[in-house]
Amino acid sequence: MSANNELEVTAMSVPATPLEDELLATLRTLPAARQREVLDFAAFIKQRAPARADEPRPFGLCAGDFEVPEDFDAPLPDDVLRTFEQ
Repeated sequence: MSANNELEVTAMSVPATPLEDELLATLRTLPAARQREVLDFAAFIKQRAPARADEPRPFGLCAGDFEVPEDFDAPLPDDVLRTFEQ
């Protein structure tokens, strides 16, 4: 603590990952308005899909919610395939 009883905080430097370096370098090339859009989009992503631990999803998580049809691996009908090829 300092002489006037205020807590002193020392900033610690954490090395950036290569992806963070690339993101920051790209962000710096954008005009301020576009940087704001990127920040807003990042906030949207964070809100929509919060960060989770790197644990695998448990087996059978959706057991009983739906049934896989017997013909699941069968080729799609030609009209359906054409829809994907357009």
